[in-house]
Amino acid sequence: MAWGGSLAVLSVIAFLVYRNIKRKQYKAEQERQDEIDAKEKILKDLELSTIDAMIEGQEKERQRLAADLHDSVGATLAAAKLQFDYFVKHQNDVEDSEELTKK
Repeated sequence: MAWGGSLAVLSVIAFLVYRNIKRKQYKAEQERQDEIDAKEKILKDLELSTIDAMIEGQEKERQRLAADLHDSVGATLAAAKLQFDYFVKHQNDVEDSEELTKK
């Protein structure tokens, strides 16, 4: 009977130790998975911020290019208009005014 009781107690202790080990393994695996998830989130956030920065840079470049084109075209047209107005007012004073008018 003593052997049977000892064996039962040892079986219960072995079962509890086994369950404790499995619980610790599960907990360790969960912690590893949480670390992996946290690192993946950091990488995704970094990727998103990189994409946002790239888009912002492209948008600034588009705005700069549009402003340059707008200012350049506007300035050129204004200068051409002023020159044409001057020419029209003074075309009688200029030699070969017909040829210049055609140009």
